[in-house]
Amino acid sequence: LAELLGLAVLPWLFWALSGARSGSPTFLLATALATAALVLSHNPTAILGLSFAVLWAAWLTFEPLAGEGTLRRWLSRALPMALGLALGMGLSAFFWLPATAEAAATRLDLVGGRENVLHLLRGGPRLVLDKLLYDYPGIPQFGLVQAVLAAGGSLALLAFGSGIARRKTLAQVTLLAVALGLNTPLSEPFWAHAPLVGAMSFPWRLVGMGSLPAAMLAGGLAAVGPLGLRLTALGLAGVASLAASLA
Repeated sequence: LAELLGLAVLPWLFWALSGARSGSPTFLLATALATAALVLSHNPTAILGLSFAVLWAAWLTFEPLAGEGTLRRWLSRALPMALGLALGMGLSAFFWLPATAEAAATRLDLVGGRENVLHLLRGGPRLVLDKLLYDYPGIPQFGLVQAVLAAGGSLALLAFGSGIARRKTLAQVTLLAVALGLNTPLSEPFWAHAPLVGAMSFPWRLVGMGSLPAAMLAGGLAAVGPLGLRLTALGLAGVASLAASLA
């Protein structure tokens, strides 16, 4: 339940960061509250979620817009987002600061550790389910319907979207590729040296992280293109998602 709550907060954090880069006090406060809520929800999800949020904030900082590209402009975008994230960490410091100080007195190695993550990585299942229904074999995998919808939305955005939409699509595809790629044996060097890996326990926690960019990409089916094609794609996507979830 705690992990699910953390994943539910993540879209709000991405949304808040997108508004905070303009310097809006409202979105800055929303960024702080979403950050604090994420930290207080679930430790591994918070670590991964904040990592992806920082990547998203970096992209929002350097996203090219007409007539904008100076260092001053980049700083004017980055500072409000950084301030919102820092305020969120401050609001939740009563939780994570004592926990960090007392980490050496715990036995986190009993619930996972780096070696456990590497072991599971080498013997893990396929990343994507090989059937339409959500029937997990004890280990979370990326749904086939999710993958198809994300791919379809990406193609729609690249074919019919504006220049900004195409750039955002590439950013979301990159986030999704990172989330899923870190579940493959090719990512062993990362897991062998990255900090805080012991708190992850399982590499497939990143499957949940991939759900957000996948959902944003799937939204392209209803956002761009001829109206008839959008309505048809939206109807088929709804039916497929409902069938896969309830079956």
